[in-house]
Amino acid sequence: MRSRIGPISAALTKVFGGNKPFTIARSLARDVIAESRLAGPPFDPFKFTRMLNLRIEYAPIEAEGVFTGLPGEDPKIVLPRPADSLPTRKRRRLNFTLAHEIGHYVIRRELYGFVPISIFATENTEEEALCSVFAAELLMPSNTIVRDFRSLGLLPEAFCTLGDRYDVSLQSLLCRATELWRGHLIAALWAKRDGQFTLTWITPKRQQKVVLTYSKRRRVYEAYRMDKMMLCDTGHSTIERAFDCAEPQYAKDYFIMDGKKTWWNTTSMRLPGSGLVLSIMRRDSKESRTRLPQVRMRPRQPFSEVKPPFQQSLPFAPRQLGVPGLLPPPPQAEMER
Repeated sequence: MRSRIGPISAALTKVFGGNKPFTIARSLARDVIAESRLAGPPFDPFKFTRMLNLRIEYAPIEAEGVFTGLPGEDPKIVLPRPADSLPTRKRRRLNFTLAHEIGHYVIRRELYGFVPISIFATENTEEEALCSVFAAELLMPSNTIVRDFRSLGLLPEAFCTLGDRYDVSLQSLLCRATELWRGHLIAALWAKRDGQFTLTWITPKRQQKVVLTYSKRRRVYEAYRMDKMMLCDTGHSTIERAFDCAEPQYAKDYFIMDGKKTWWNTTSMRLPGSGLVLSIMRRDSKESRTRLPQVRMRPRQPFSEVKPPFQQSLPFAPRQLGVPGLLPPPPQAEMER
Protein backbone atom coordinates (compact mmCIF):
# COMPACT_ATOMS: atom_id res chain seq x y z
CA MET A 1 0.00 0.00 0.00
CA ARG A 2 1.30 3.44 -0.86
CA SER A 3 2.27 5.71 1.99
CA ARG A 4 0.43 9.01 2.21
CA ILE A 5 2.47 12.06 1.40
CA GLY A 6 2.51 14.67 4.16
CA PRO A 7 1.90 18.41 3.82
CA ILE A 8 5.62 19.32 3.92
CA SER A 9 6.54 16.86 1.17
CA ALA A 10 3.51 17.92 -0.88
CA ALA A 11 4.53 21.57 -0.64
CA LEU A 12 8.15 20.80 -1.58
CA THR A 13 6.99 18.79 -4.58
CA LYS A 14 4.77 21.65 -5.71
CA VAL A 15 7.39 24.36 -5.28
CA PHE A 16 10.18 22.37 -6.98
CA GLY A 17 8.31 21.25 -10.05
CA GLY A 18 7.16 17.74 -9.16
CA ASN A 19 10.46 16.24 -7.95
CA LYS A 20 10.50 13.67 -5.16
CA PRO A 21 10.84 15.11 -1.62
CA PHE A 22 14.09 13.30 -0.79
CA THR A 23 15.58 14.36 -4.13
CA ILE A 24 14.68 17.96 -3.30
CA ALA A 25 16.30 17.70 0.15
CA ARG A 26 19.54 16.47 -1.42
CA SER A 27 19.45 19.22 -4.02
CA LEU A 28 18.97 21.87 -1.31
CA ALA A 29 22.04 20.54 0.49
CA ARG A 30 24.09 20.73 -2.69
CA ASP A 31 22.89 24.33 -3.17
CA VAL A 32 24.19 25.23 0.30
CA ILE A 33 27.58 23.73 -0.53
CA ALA A 34 27.71 25.61 -3.84
CA GLU A 35 26.74 28.92 -2.23
CA SER A 36 29.34 28.53 0.51
CA ARG A 37 32.16 27.74 -1.97
CA LEU A 38 33.75 25.58 0.70
CA ALA A 39 36.19 22.96 -0.50
CA GLY A 40 35.97 19.56 1.10
CA PRO A 41 36.02 16.98 2.45
CA PRO A 42 35.57 17.52 5.31
CA PHE A 43 32.51 19.75 5.06
CA ASP A 44 32.39 21.66 8.34
CA PRO A 45 28.75 22.32 9.36
CA PHE A 46 29.86 25.20 11.63
CA LYS A 47 31.10 27.06 8.55
CA PHE A 48 27.73 26.56 6.88
CA THR A 49 25.96 28.13 9.86
CA ARG A 50 28.15 31.24 9.59
CA MET A 51 27.43 31.46 5.87
CA LEU A 52 23.67 31.20 6.54
CA ASN A 53 23.84 33.70 9.45
CA LEU A 54 22.56 31.10 11.89
CA ARG A 55 23.36 31.68 15.54
CA ILE A 56 24.52 28.76 17.71
CA GLU A 57 23.83 28.81 21.42
CA TYR A 58 24.79 26.29 24.08
CA ALA A 59 22.39 25.30 26.84
CA PRO A 60 21.86 22.23 29.07
CA ILE A 61 19.20 20.53 26.96
CA GLU A 62 18.29 16.85 26.83
CA ALA A 63 18.02 16.73 23.03
CA GLU A 64 21.11 16.50 20.84
CA GLY A 65 20.12 19.71 19.07
CA VAL A 66 17.15 22.05 18.64
CA PHE A 67 16.28 24.55 15.92
CA THR A 68 14.08 27.47 16.94
CA GLY A 69 12.64 30.40 15.06
CA LEU A 70 11.63 31.00 11.47
CA PRO A 71 13.41 32.66 8.54
CA GLY A 72 13.49 36.37 9.21
CA GLU A 73 12.79 35.93 12.93
CA ASP A 74 16.28 35.44 14.34
CA PRO A 75 16.56 31.67 13.87
CA LYS A 76 19.09 29.83 15.98
CA ILE A 77 20.36 26.34 16.79
CA VAL A 78 20.77 25.23 20.40
CA LEU A 79 23.37 22.57 21.19
CA PRO A 80 24.12 20.95 24.57
CA ARG A 81 27.88 21.62 24.53
CA PRO A 82 30.70 22.95 22.29
CA ALA A 83 32.33 20.56 19.86
CA ASP A 84 35.85 21.37 21.11
CA SER A 85 35.11 19.75 24.48
CA LEU A 86 34.02 16.41 22.98
CA PRO A 87 36.01 13.32 22.00
CA THR A 88 36.23 12.42 18.32
CA ARG A 89 33.29 9.99 18.24
CA LYS A 90 30.86 12.38 19.94
CA ARG A 91 32.14 15.36 17.96
CA ARG A 92 31.40 13.58 14.70
CA ARG A 93 27.93 12.75 15.94
CA LEU A 94 27.48 16.43 16.79
CA ASN A 95 28.47 17.34 13.23
CA PHE A 96 25.59 15.28 11.87
CA THR A 97 23.21 16.77 14.45
CA LEU A 98 24.20 20.30 13.43
CA ALA A 99 23.80 19.47 9.72
CA HIS A 100 20.37 18.04 10.55
CA GLU A 101 19.33 21.28 12.26
CA ILE A 102 20.61 23.29 9.28
CA GLY A 103 18.22 21.20 7.21
CA HIS A 104 15.33 22.43 9.35
CA TYR A 105 16.28 26.02 8.58
CA VAL A 106 16.77 25.53 4.83
CA ILE A 107 13.55 23.54 4.32
CA ARG A 108 11.49 26.03 6.33
CA ARG A 109 13.09 28.90 4.44
CA GLU A 110 12.04 27.40 1.12
CA LEU A 111 8.49 26.69 2.32
CA TYR A 112 7.98 29.98 4.15
CA GLY A 113 4.55 31.28 3.08
CA PHE A 114 3.52 28.03 1.39
CA VAL A 115 2.46 25.99 4.42
CA PRO A 116 0.89 26.99 7.74
CA ILE A 117 3.46 27.88 10.39
CA SER A 118 1.65 25.61 12.84
CA ILE A 119 3.07 22.56 11.01
CA PHE A 120 6.51 23.41 12.40
CA ALA A 121 5.29 24.03 15.96
CA THR A 122 5.81 20.41 17.05
CA GLU A 123 8.20 17.64 16.11
CA ASN A 124 7.23 16.20 12.74
CA THR A 125 8.50 12.79 11.64
CA GLU A 126 8.15 13.79 8.00
CA GLU A 127 10.37 16.83 8.45
CA GLU A 128 12.86 14.84 10.54
CA ALA A 129 13.31 12.30 7.73
CA LEU A 130 13.86 15.05 5.16
CA CYS A 131 16.43 16.77 7.40
CA SER A 132 18.36 13.51 7.90
CA VAL A 133 18.60 13.09 4.11
CA PHE A 134 19.69 16.73 3.86
CA ALA A 135 22.39 16.22 6.52
CA ALA A 136 23.81 13.13 4.82
CA GLU A 137 24.13 14.99 1.51
CA LEU A 138 25.60 18.08 3.18
CA LEU A 139 28.38 16.17 4.98
CA MET A 140 28.89 13.44 2.35
CA PRO A 141 27.94 14.83 -1.08
CA SER A 142 27.14 12.19 -3.69
CA ASN A 143 29.66 13.32 -6.28
CA THR A 144 32.65 13.27 -3.90
CA ILE A 145 31.76 10.25 -1.75
CA VAL A 146 31.09 8.02 -4.76
CA ARG A 147 34.36 9.07 -6.36
CA ASP A 148 36.24 8.17 -3.18
CA PHE A 149 34.47 4.81 -2.83
CA ARG A 150 35.28 3.92 -6.42
CA SER A 151 38.90 4.82 -5.74
CA LEU A 152 39.26 2.93 -2.44
CA GLY A 153 36.64 0.22 -2.88
CA LEU A 154 33.73 -0.82 -0.70
CA LEU A 155 36.00 -2.37 1.92
CA PRO A 156 36.09 -2.05 5.73
CA GLU A 157 39.45 -0.27 5.72
CA ALA A 158 38.07 2.21 3.15
CA PHE A 159 35.21 3.09 5.48
CA CYS A 160 37.64 3.79 8.31
CA THR A 161 39.75 5.99 6.04
CA LEU A 162 36.78 7.95 4.67
CA GLY A 163 35.33 8.40 8.16
CA ASP A 164 38.46 10.37 9.06
CA ARG A 165 38.48 12.21 5.75
CA TYR A 166 34.85 13.39 5.99
CA ASP A 167 34.89 13.72 9.80
CA VAL A 168 31.70 11.68 10.19
CA SER A 169 30.83 8.67 12.31
CA LEU A 170 31.30 5.17 10.94
CA GLN A 171 27.57 4.45 11.19
CA SER A 172 26.69 7.57 9.18
CA LEU A 173 29.14 6.59 6.46
CA LEU A 174 27.82 3.01 6.33
CA CYS A 175 24.23 4.24 6.03
CA ARG A 176 25.28 6.58 3.23
CA ALA A 177 26.97 3.80 1.27
CA THR A 178 24.05 1.38 1.58
CA GLU A 179 21.73 4.17 0.46
CA LEU A 180 23.78 4.86 -2.67
CA TRP A 181 24.23 1.16 -3.54
CA ARG A 182 20.72 0.25 -2.46
CA GLY A 183 19.95 -3.46 -2.68
CA HIS A 184 23.55 -4.43 -3.43
CA LEU A 185 25.28 -3.66 -0.13
CA ILE A 186 24.78 -4.54 3.54
CA ALA A 187 26.95 -3.35 6.43
CA ALA A 188 26.90 -4.91 9.90
CA LEU A 189 28.73 -4.77 13.22
CA TRP A 190 29.23 -8.00 15.17
CA ALA A 191 30.19 -8.73 18.76
CA LYS A 192 31.42 -11.96 20.35
CA ARG A 193 29.77 -12.74 23.68
CA ASP A 194 30.17 -16.05 25.52
CA GLY A 195 31.39 -17.68 22.34
CA GLN A 196 28.34 -16.52 20.37
CA PHE A 197 28.47 -14.06 17.46
CA THR A 198 25.81 -11.41 17.96
CA LEU A 199 24.58 -8.82 15.48
CA THR A 200 24.76 -5.42 17.22
CA TRP A 201 24.03 -3.00 14.34
CA ILE A 202 23.07 -3.29 10.67
CA THR A 203 22.06 -1.14 7.73
CA PRO A 204 19.72 -1.21 5.92
CA LYS A 205 17.16 -2.38 8.45
CA ARG A 206 15.22 -4.17 5.74
CA GLN A 207 16.50 -5.82 2.59
CA GLN A 208 14.16 -6.18 -0.37
CA LYS A 209 13.55 -9.61 -1.82
CA VAL A 210 11.48 -10.82 -4.77
CA VAL A 211 9.09 -13.72 -4.33
CA LEU A 212 7.65 -15.33 -7.47
CA THR A 213 4.16 -16.73 -6.96
CA TYR A 214 3.83 -19.53 -9.48
CA SER A 215 0.05 -19.71 -9.25
CA LYS A 216 -0.45 -16.23 -10.68
CA ARG A 217 2.93 -15.89 -12.41
CA ARG A 218 3.70 -12.55 -10.86
CA ARG A 219 6.42 -11.11 -8.66
CA VAL A 220 5.74 -9.99 -5.11
CA TYR A 221 8.17 -7.63 -3.38
CA GLU A 222 8.71 -8.23 0.32
CA ALA A 223 11.49 -7.37 2.75
CA TYR A 224 13.84 -9.30 5.00
CA ARG A 225 14.03 -8.18 8.61
CA MET A 226 17.77 -7.61 8.64
CA ASP A 227 17.96 -7.11 12.41
CA LYS A 228 16.92 -10.78 12.75
CA MET A 229 19.76 -12.01 10.53
CA MET A 230 21.90 -14.82 11.95
CA LEU A 231 25.36 -15.99 10.96
CA CYS A 232 25.96 -19.57 9.92
CA ASP A 233 28.98 -20.01 12.20
CA THR A 234 30.81 -22.80 10.45
CA GLY A 235 34.16 -21.84 11.96
CA HIS A 236 35.42 -20.60 8.59
CA SER A 237 33.33 -17.46 8.03
CA THR A 238 35.07 -14.12 7.61
CA ILE A 239 33.39 -12.80 10.77
CA GLU A 240 34.71 -15.64 12.93
CA ARG A 241 38.19 -15.37 11.46
CA ALA A 242 38.28 -11.57 11.86
CA PHE A 243 37.90 -11.85 15.64
CA ASP A 244 41.14 -13.85 15.75
CA CYS A 245 43.10 -11.93 13.12
CA ALA A 246 43.91 -8.26 12.60
CA GLU A 247 43.94 -8.54 8.80
CA PRO A 248 40.77 -8.21 6.67
CA GLN A 249 39.15 -11.51 5.74
CA TYR A 250 37.48 -12.23 2.40
CA ALA A 251 35.09 -15.10 1.58
CA LYS A 252 31.52 -16.06 0.77
CA ASP A 253 29.52 -16.15 4.02
CA TYR A 254 26.13 -17.73 4.65
CA PHE A 255 23.37 -16.15 6.72
CA ILE A 256 19.89 -17.09 7.85
CA MET A 257 17.27 -14.51 6.83
CA ASP A 258 13.60 -15.19 7.56
CA GLY A 259 14.38 -18.88 7.92
CA LYS A 260 16.17 -19.10 4.57
CA LYS A 261 19.86 -19.59 3.92
CA THR A 262 21.40 -16.86 1.77
CA TRP A 263 24.97 -16.03 0.80
CA TRP A 264 26.86 -12.77 0.33
CA ASN A 265 30.43 -12.00 -0.68
CA THR A 266 31.75 -10.64 2.61
CA THR A 267 34.77 -8.70 3.77
CA SER A 268 35.22 -8.52 7.54
CA MET A 269 37.72 -6.64 9.67
CA ARG A 270 38.14 -6.17 13.41
CA LEU A 271 37.83 -2.53 14.39
CA PRO A 272 40.76 -1.39 16.55
CA GLY A 273 39.91 -0.53 20.12
CA SER A 274 36.23 -1.51 19.96
CA GLY A 275 36.07 -5.30 20.13
CA LEU A 276 33.64 -5.28 17.17
CA VAL A 277 33.95 -6.70 13.69
CA LEU A 278 32.75 -4.73 10.68
CA SER A 279 31.48 -6.84 7.78
CA ILE A 280 30.63 -5.48 4.34
CA MET A 281 28.35 -7.83 2.39
CA ARG A 282 27.81 -7.23 -1.30
CA ARG A 283 26.84 -8.85 -4.56
CA ASP A 284 29.87 -8.98 -6.83
CA SER A 285 28.53 -7.69 -10.11
CA LYS A 286 29.28 -4.77 -12.37
CA GLU A 287 26.03 -3.11 -11.32
CA SER A 288 26.77 -3.47 -7.59
CA ARG A 289 30.16 -1.81 -7.99
CA THR A 290 29.12 1.08 -10.23
CA ARG A 291 25.39 1.60 -9.70
CA LEU A 292 24.54 5.14 -8.63
CA PRO A 293 21.20 6.90 -9.13
CA GLN A 294 21.55 9.79 -11.53
CA VAL A 295 19.69 12.75 -10.02
CA ARG A 296 18.72 15.55 -12.36
CA MET A 297 16.79 18.42 -10.83
CA ARG A 298 14.40 20.25 -13.10
CA PRO A 299 14.33 24.02 -12.73
CA ARG A 300 11.91 24.97 -9.99
CA GLN A 301 8.97 27.25 -10.59
CA PRO A 302 9.34 30.91 -9.69
CA PHE A 303 7.59 31.70 -6.45
CA SER A 304 5.34 34.18 -8.24
CA GLU A 305 3.84 31.36 -10.33
CA VAL A 306 3.10 29.03 -7.42
CA LYS A 307 -0.06 29.38 -5.38
CA PRO A 308 0.06 28.65 -1.67
CA PRO A 309 -1.40 25.23 -0.80
CA PHE A 310 -4.59 26.72 0.66
CA GLN A 311 -5.34 28.38 -2.71
CA GLN A 312 -5.03 25.19 -4.70
CA SER A 313 -8.17 23.59 -6.12
CA LEU A 314 -9.46 20.68 -4.07
CA PRO A 315 -8.72 17.22 -5.55
CA PHE A 316 -12.26 16.08 -4.72
CA ALA A 317 -15.78 17.38 -5.11
CA PRO A 318 -16.72 19.57 -2.11
CA ARG A 319 -20.09 17.83 -1.77
CA GLN A 320 -18.32 14.55 -0.94
CA LEU A 321 -17.16 15.99 2.36
CA GLY A 322 -20.63 16.86 3.63
CA VAL A 323 -19.28 20.05 5.17
CA PRO A 324 -21.66 23.00 4.62
CA GLY A 325 -18.85 25.54 4.61
CA LEU A 326 -17.21 23.85 1.62
CA LEU A 327 -20.31 23.53 -0.57
CA PRO A 328 -20.23 25.56 -3.80
CA PRO A 329 -22.54 28.56 -4.06
CA PRO A 330 -25.89 27.92 -5.73
CA PRO A 331 -26.33 28.88 -9.39
CA GLN A 332 -27.40 32.41 -10.16
CA ALA A 333 -30.81 31.22 -11.40
CA GLU A 334 -31.60 29.62 -8.02
CA MET A 335 -30.52 32.75 -6.19
CA GLU A 336 -32.96 34.86 -8.20
CA ARG A 337 -35.82 32.55 -7.26
